[in-house]
Amino acid sequence: MSDQGTALVLGILEDELSRRIASGLLEKGFRVWVIAKERSRANRFRDSLPNAIRSGLQILEGDESAIDFGLSGREYAMLLREITHVHHPGTARVPGTPPHVAERANVDITRELVEFAEAAAENGRPLDHCVLWSTLRVSGRKSGRFTESELPAESFLDPSEGAMARSEAMIREIETPWTILRLPYLTGDSRTGEVVHGGKLQGPYLFVRAMLSAPPDVRVPIPIASELEINSLPIDYVSSAGLTLALDPRSRGKTLHLIDPRAPTVRRFFDLLAEELARPIPRAYVPTLGSTLMRAPGVDRIVRAGGAFLKQLETDVTYDEREARALLEDAGIETPRIDDYVGAMIDTTRAWRQKSQDTLGFEASDV
Repeated sequence: MSDQGTALVLGILEDELSRRIASGLLEKGFRVWVIAKERSRANRFRDSLPNAIRSGLQILEGDESAIDFGLSGREYAMLLREITHVHHPGTARVPGTPPHVAERANVDITRELVEFAEAAAENGRPLDHCVLWSTLRVSGRKSGRFTESELPAESFLDPSEGAMARSEAMIREIETPWTILRLPYLTGDSRTGEVVHGGKLQGPYLFVRAMLSAPPDVRVPIPIASELEINSLPIDYVSSAGLTLALDPRSRGKTLHLIDPRAPTVRRFFDLLAEELARPIPRAYVPTLGSTLMRAPGVDRIVRAGGAFLKQLETDVTYDEREARALLEDAGIETPRIDDYVGAMIDTTRAWRQKSQDTLGFEASDV
């Protein structure tokens, strides 16, 4: 066993955040086990790791949502002896995730994790720590200020929210020390722009895509209320800051919010896009113009893909982050500014549009 311990990280084949958590733990001196249905894909992930940490990753072939993780009795018993920490990045965090996918990725895997923690305790080798990487959107239909100590809502806008809320409830019931990290919407890497949702452009990229699709000399009308905040953060920051919080002993038994305290409004985000692209400043939001834009040829496809994200954006809720902020400040970690990585988002979107031959059919008369 390594000096730090041995961690089980779930979801590496489904989620870029899971892969970054695994590599981050390896860099911090943990030995890491992963469970994968397809060993060949897991091997490719291991081969992509730096030489210095590659040998610390161990792979078992199984199914995280199946009984005993789909492992043999011998393999399961071995994990019970070895594992000290578990990280479960609930991989169904994206609005619009199909209900059956959210149920498997969040609830079913969490149920197996809870049974693993209970079995470890019964075998005299209780886990040191269990970390659930949840989502801010468990606030559901609540309005006003949503605090870190507040339990999830009872009514939700999207199936993935309810599934994650049930995962949180299960984690809170275990005797193993736990930490719940609630995350904002994840954007691509702040340096490389690499996207995180299987190569798909979702969330704030909806607005980048719309801006790039409009004629260069047209003042695009902002499609939704300008004062709404876009609370998202780059995946490289979230994985690093999240691990810092999880490894701080003061996080045990707490729910912590990772947010952008300077989250841009929709107006500010569109202004930044226009500035980066040297395009006219967008028009202020006008409901009739916004509706016209959303019905423009091709744009309706974006709206259908991003409708769940837009619905979340319009929820009248703000998030408290006092406890998380105090721990991050002690560690000297600052939240990146949107100004510093919006260019990477634009470059990624432009490259994606060229590769996919994305054409929206914008005309000046549409906007």
